[in-house]
Formats: sequence, structure tokens, C-alpha cells
Amino acid sequence: MSRLHIQTLGGFQVWRDDEAVPPTAWKTQKTRSLFAILLTYRNRVLSQDQLIEWLWPDLSLDSARNSLQVAISNLRRVLEPGLRRPADSRFLLTHPPGYRLDLSRDCWVDADEFEAHYRQAVGAEQRGDRVAALAHYREAATHYRGDYLPEEPYADWAIAERDRLLELYLDLLERQSQLLLESGDFSAAIQACQQILERDPLRERIYRRLMRYYYMSGDRAAALAMFDRCRQVLADELGVEPLAQTLALRDAILHSTLELAEPHPVAPPRTFGAFPTLRTPFVGRHREMAVLRGAWERVLAGHPHFVLIRGEVGVGKSRLVAEFRAQLSREGVQVFQTRSYEMESGLLYRPVLELSNAYLPKRRGSEVVSQLEPFLPVLAPLIPHLHKLSPAMPAHQPVPPEQERQRVREGLAQCLRLTAGDRPAVVIFEDLQWADSSTLDLLQYVVRTAGWGVAHLFVATYRPEDIDRGHPIYALRRDLAQADLLTEIELRPLLPGEIAALLGQMAGSPESGVRLARRLYDETEGNPFYLVEILRALFEAGVIWIDSSGRWRTDYDEITESYQELMLPETVREVTLDRLARLNPSEQDWLAAAAVIGRPFEFELLRAATGAEGDALLAAIETYERRQLLSEGEDGRYDFDHDKIREVLYEELNTVRRRQLHAQIAESMERLGVGTVEDLAHHYVEAGVADRAVHYLLLAGDRARRLGASLEAIDFYQKALQNAMKAVAPEQAVELHAIHERLGDAYLEDLSRHDDALEHYMAFLALAQSDEDRARGARKIADVHLLRGDLLEAQNHYEIALERLSGFPLLAETSRVHAKLSYLLISRGLLDEAMEHARASLEISRKIDDVRGLADANRVLGIIAKRRGELEVACDHHQRSLDLYRDLGDLPRTAQACNNVADSYRLWGEMDRALEYLDEGLKIARRIGDTRDEALLLTTKAELYLDQGEWELAIEQMKQALPLAEASGMAARIIAAHWTLGSAYIGVGQLEEARRHLETAERLSQETQHLRFAPQIYLCMA
Repeated sequence: MSRLHIQTLGGFQVWRDDEAVPPTAWKTQKTRSLFAILLTYRNRVLSQDQLIEWLWPDLSLDSARNSLQVAISNLRRVLEPGLRRPADSRFLLTHPPGYRLDLSRDCWVDADEFEAHYRQAVGAEQRGDRVAALAHYREAATHYRGDYLPEEPYADWAIAERDRLLELYLDLLERQSQLLLESGDFSAAIQACQQILERDPLRERIYRRLMRYYYMSGDRAAALAMFDRCRQVLADELGVEPLAQTLALRDAILHSTLELAEPHPVAPPRTFGAFPTLRTPFVGRHREMAVLRGAWERVLAGHPHFVLIRGEVGVGKSRLVAEFRAQLSREGVQVFQTRSYEMESGLLYRPVLELSNAYLPKRRGSEVVSQLEPFLPVLAPLIPHLHKLSPAMPAHQPVPPEQERQRVREGLAQCLRLTAGDRPAVVIFEDLQWADSSTLDLLQYVVRTAGWGVAHLFVATYRPEDIDRGHPIYALRRDLAQADLLTEIELRPLLPGEIAALLGQMAGSPESGVRLARRLYDETEGNPFYLVEILRALFEAGVIWIDSSGRWRTDYDEITESYQELMLPETVREVTLDRLARLNPSEQDWLAAAAVIGRPFEFELLRAATGAEGDALLAAIETYERRQLLSEGEDGRYDFDHDKIREVLYEELNTVRRRQLHAQIAESMERLGVGTVEDLAHHYVEAGVADRAVHYLLLAGDRARRLGASLEAIDFYQKALQNAMKAVAPEQAVELHAIHERLGDAYLEDLSRHDDALEHYMAFLALAQSDEDRARGARKIADVHLLRGDLLEAQNHYEIALERLSGFPLLAETSRVHAKLSYLLISRGLLDEAMEHARASLEISRKIDDVRGLADANRVLGIIAKRRGELEVACDHHQRSLDLYRDLGDLPRTAQACNNVADSYRLWGEMDRALEYLDEGLKIARRIGDTRDEALLLTTKAELYLDQGEWELAIEQMKQALPLAEASGMAARIIAAHWTLGSAYIGVGQLEEARRHLETAERLSQETQHLRFAPQIYLCMA
């Protein structure tokens, strides 16, 4: 019976029964690579299709399957030479639709041995047993001879496992260096950190460790030299300066103000009062883990899926996804993770942008540019890395809001695809209750949209107590459940038996665990966060300690059966406050400021907001990390270990202090140039600084509108209105009218909510301070009436606008009102009056050199000429209009102008030229997602086919155009679509269908007073 010994780290080699397998035994390199792949994914089924894709991508399917069968046969003979039948193999098992390598017995793998000792070391460290931890770390390091399978440097199937094992090794060295430092072995601690930098010279955190270690060993010059090396490497490789905490450490070393901790010599386990790292065993979640694994199997079968985990604060949602992530990472699966924060609940796409900004720089630049090219102009302001990849960024072309929203959504969906990669991956969103509605809409779109080419698993957590029935999470749940794309997990508190098992493992004594569990369950009702916070408080207070055998002890062990004598805090808030009370006053103040920041923060921001000295703040942060209040992320930012700690700190602040801190943070953000406009708006709102709040809320609303997020924009504008009304400064009255105008624009242009738009435009008009503003208000009120079909009321307000502008004859606004009024008069059939205003618009635009005004005026003059049958004149005006819109780079107007030119050539009988312009316009409209103008162009194309008697082609165009026109809400487009479709049905003899569409067109024409369509409609009906 064969026994295998496999080396993967530093080089690939296999021994069978203590005898090395020679290279010739594999027969071919493909057989050897096949074994390496199965080894990488050991104990998992790999399909034949996946193996063929990796090993024989260029062969035909039949040839590739034959090659795979030969390689499988060769591999079985290598592993078990005496094997009689494939079914008898102990190692290489057939599992439809593929194969599985089972190494659970008679096999030793160096990577498994390395990882086992690493995890034993971490466990010993968490129990406070430094001797055992160091021994296991050293043993693990002996197995890590080099990278995983270095013979396969570019193989996709090996990269994730190689990176994972390297990350474990670097973490091992860092943990080992800390233990060596605590034992007083500075030289070995420094050597461990130097080994990390040899593999990853960009880990700034390691440079800080080395600076500290050299300084503690008495070599101040070496500590400063290490800072210089750090600065040079970061400048050369990334073009950035060191982080603020690195600069602060340099200053503390320069001025000899760095506080040093005494080393703790490593001795055999003994009684000590140090607070251990309470990494709790994972218990009581086997069913939930099985559900997650089941969802992952669905993804591996090619079906995207979404898992939604709900549970109260502290119940263990983050721990569940962390364990799931760790399992998949050990299997070589890529897992990406982000989270939302309460203060960011109105920030557009923030968690998705966090993912994109973190992971897109790790993808090949050429791949990113090619995949995102259509979306670069709209995504570049959101993802700064894109500017580096494509310096010659094309200009952003604005389109109607719904199309802009779709374009942003498509672009960010593509970003998620690029982030996740071309193999099944897992994307985790924590605290989804704080995500904005646009993010939830995007997630639903991504999961439901086919065509990604590869399935992914999305996992999200949320707190049900923090949302109401109107929260968009409910819509997400409903829609994904209806599509059979959703699995929900409700996470319950731990049961008494599960707490007993947990404490028994942590305490090293099952008996003590059972007794203490009963007491803690009574207090915590099984909430893991509350339980661990109580334990931390008891350790910090010295009520619980670790004896020489590594077991937990209390003064009550010998006198109690239930630990009822232990005085425990009654709520999570109390236990958290008890722990915080052990910090000194400055540490408490600085941590409170961190809580007010409300999200991961940079060292420099906290220092600026608190006014703390750099070295003192560094020492405080080390205290926070040691007491497991804060942790430093990979990007150098700090975050609370649990959001509940932040919540308690924030709620404990009185109103005055809270406002003061918000103001200090906002001012520091402005001074440092960090944070978004949404961040600044949030802090100034909470600080009660109304004028600054209004300023940033308006900027945030404008940004949301540019992204097509109309509802979020309106929310920002409404908050700006509320804050402006609180301000006592007289100049705020000026802001009020500007806010009402923005609200009117958002309601009208983005949502077509005419009543809401009219209300705000009326308020804008009432508060306007100048005749120009009053004219613009009247013109916008007229625009609403025009869209509603109330042409007489619209005409009245356009004339009011012109009256207000009588003292400003040479303004672009004057030209615009003349053009708008001319278009209205065309709709009423008053062509002579329309011509007067069109000429006035043209003349003003010429005098002030207003290119857009000239384009608009020529457009209206072209329509008038066409109505009069002056087709040559019409073509001339429309061509000028088209050329001007092209010069402006205005793609939506260019598409409309293409339609006008084409329609004039159609009426002139130049069908081929008309089709050229229509195709150009359709190409533009579809590229920018402008469905309203796509409907217009399709209708004109259908009219062209009607002129040629091509009834079926006309119907085909109109079946595409009608739903687009109806979605636009524009009465003229809808009437034209029904009339054209009715005409086409007459041509094919379907008279009932024709009557239905013509009657609809006639009714809408009367209701909206768009009477220019009436003659054609009545002629067709007759």
C-alpha cells in the first residue's frame, strides 16, 4: 500500500514509500501538471471541463477529453503502481462530473504541515502560551522553503493558493517578531521583519516595527535609517509619502519621546495577569455554515446566488462570514470584502467603490481599460486609479438622468466583474443596512443580470433592528427570492451548551466552562459579543487570570457552583463603558473623536481633529490595539474592532461635545484635503454649522445627479433646504432660492414629477432676487406646463419671462426663452409667430457668440421650414444645427439633430441620405443609453419605410419605438409613435390594430393640445 510524501513549497517533488518519483515516471508534463492542479484543489471535485480549460484549451473537445483520460490513467499508475482497477484507487477518485484527489490518509503534504503548525501557534498565542506559540511558529517556518509550486509561476490555478500561503508565512513572521520582542530578543525580532520586507518591500507597517525595534535595542541611527529606506521605497515604487503614523514615529524617535514597553522574557507557562487575545472558538454555527457551503456549490455549478444573513448586533454575523471566508481561502477561492457605515448611509455606491478602489489596481491595466472603456468618463471621478491608466480620458457626455443612472450601474457592474475575476469568487458586504439604495439596486442588478460568463456568490449581513419596512433591503429580498437567487440565514444567539463548549475550550477546563457558561448565559442571553466583552472586562479587572497550566482561574472557583458571586455588568453598554473607563482621560477623549469620525480613519486626521502630539497618539493607538478596541487595516487606516464599541462611545457624548467634535473633524478634513463632500456635509450637519452644511449638501446633491442617482440627490437638496432655513444669516435667503431651483430641476428632469417640480419652481420664483432669476423661474414653470400639455399656461409664463428679460436683450437666457416659445408656437400651428421668436433667438445668439443658442435656433428654424414645405431651407438649418452640436460634443442633441436632418431628407425623397443620418443618430443614442431619442429616431425610420410601402419593416421599427416613447413620458413622442404604428397597420390591412393606435393618438393629442398631429391622425382614421 503506497504512502505519499509531497513537497510543494520551494519546489515540487513527490515521494512514494520514501522513494522519489523520477521525472520520467510522469510520462508527460501534462500528467505532472494535472496532479499539481488536483493537489491544489485536493478534497474537492474538479470537473472535466475545468481541467480541460486549464490544460488543453486549444484542442477540440473530443481530443481534449481523450488527452485527459490518458493523463488520469498515467497519474494513477504513478501514485499506485500496483493498482488493478481505477475504482480501487485510494487517492484519485472519480466523481461525476470530474475527479477528486483524496489525501486524507497515507499522505503527508508540506503545505498542510506548515499551515497546521501556524494555526497551532496562533491558538497558543491566543491562550497566552508564548513558549508553545514560538515553538510552533519556528516549526511552521521550517516547512516554508519557498513559494508554492514555483515551477508554475503563471498558472491561473496556482496563483491564489501561492498568494494565500505566502500571506500566512508573512503573518507568521510578523507574529513571531512580536513574541521575540516581548522576550527581549531584539536581534531575532529584527531578522523576522527583515525577512518580510525581502518578500514584500511595500509593507509600511513592517518598517514601523523595525524603527521601533531598532530604537528599543538602542540603535537610534538604524531606526532613522529604516525610515529613510521606507520613504525611498514608497517614493520609487508608488510615488507616495509615508503615512502620518510613520512620520509621527520618526519624529518621536528624533526627539527621543517614544514610550517603550518592558520586554517579557519567554519562560515556561506561568501565572500572569496579562490580558489574552480572546479569539473565541467557532461553535454552534454548523447549520449556517452548511447553508453557505450549499450556496457556494450552486455557484460552482454555474448559478449566481445571494445569501443574506440577518441578526441582532453582536450575534456573530461577522464571525460567521470570517470563518466562511477562511475556509474558502484555504481552498484557493478568492474572497473580496467590504462594509458600510452608519454615517455613510447616503453616500452613493460607497461599498462598491471601496472594493473597486482597493482591488482594481491589482488587475492588469490593459484589461481594466479595455473592459471599462465605454464607462471611463463616468467612472474616473469615482475611481482615481482609472486616471492613471487612461490619462487621455474622453470628455464626459451628459445624458438624461435615467440613462446616466443606467450607464453608471453598467460601469460599476463591470467593475465588480473585474474585481471578482474570471473564476467563481465570493463578494461579502457587511452591514448592508447602512448601504445606500443605489448600491442595493446595483447588487440586485448584478446578481440578476446574465452574461457575466462566470457565476459569483454574494454574501451580505444586516441588522433587522436598524431598518423599517420601507428599507430597500426588503425590495432586494423580494425580487431575488422571486428569481430563486436568494438564501436567507437568521442568526440566533448561542445556546447554553454551545457557550459551555466555547468557554471550555478557551479556559482549558470543561468543568469551569460549564459552570461559567450558565452564569454568562443568564447575563448575555447567548449574544457572543456581549459575552466576550464581559470576559475582556473581567480579565482587565484581574477577576479572571491564567494559571501556570494555561487554565483560567478566579477567586470564586472553590466556593461556587454557578459563579453567582461574580459581579457582572447588566448591559453591553455598561460592560463597554467599564472597559473604556480603564483608559486615561486623554485616551478616552481621542477614542471618542475616532467614534465621531464614524468610519475607518487615517492617523493624521485623528491627530489633526484632536490636536494630540504624534508620539502620544501613537502610544494611545497601541493601547487601543492591545485592548482590542481598534485594529489597523492593510491600507494603514484604523477601525473599531466592533461597531458596537463605536456606537457606545458616540452615544455617551453629550450634545455639545458631540457637535464640537463633528466641527473639528470637518475643519480638519478641509485643512488636510481628505474626505468626500458627503463626509463633510454629514459632519457639518451634525455640528450644526448650517452655512457649511448647506454648501456641502448642495455639492453632494449635484454629484448624485451627475451619477443619475436622482432620489439621493433630492434627499441631499431637502436636507440643504432644512439647514438653510435654520440659518439666521440674511445671505441664506439667497441659498434658499437656489435650493428650490435644484429641487425643481431634479423632480422635472430626472423623475418627471411635474407637481413637485412646479411647487419648487414657484418657490424659486417667489424668492428670486433679480429679474434674470425671476425670468429663469418663469421659464422653468413654463417648461413644466409645456410637458404637461398645458400650452396656453406655458405660453403665458414664457411671455412673463421675456418681459422680465426686457432689460437684458443680449443674454443667453433671453435667446433660450425665444427658442422655447418658438417651439411651443409650432406645436400650436402658429408658424408666423414661431418664426419671429426663432429669428430673435438666432440674432441674440449671433451677437453674444453663443454656440449652443445658435444650434438651438437653427433647430427650431429647420422645424418651421419643414412645416412650411421649404425642404431645402429645412435641410440647411438642420445641418447647421447638427454641425454646431457636434462641435459642442453634445451627444444627445447630436442624435436629435441627426433625426431632424434625416426627416428633412426623407420628405425631400433622399432616402439613402436619410438612412445614413438615422443610423448615425441611433448609434449615438444607443451608445449613451438615450432611450428617448432612440424612440424618436426609430419612429422617423418607420416613417421612411412607410413612404416606401415597406409596411412590415415600419411595424418592426415601431414595436421597438413605442415602449421607449411611453417610458420617456413625452407626450409628443408617444402621440407620434401611436400615429405611425396605426398608419403601418393600415398598410398591412390590420384595421382594428390601426384604429386602436390612432384613437389613442387622437385622444392624447386633444388632452395635451399637441394639435399639429391632428390632420394626419384624422386623415388616417378617415
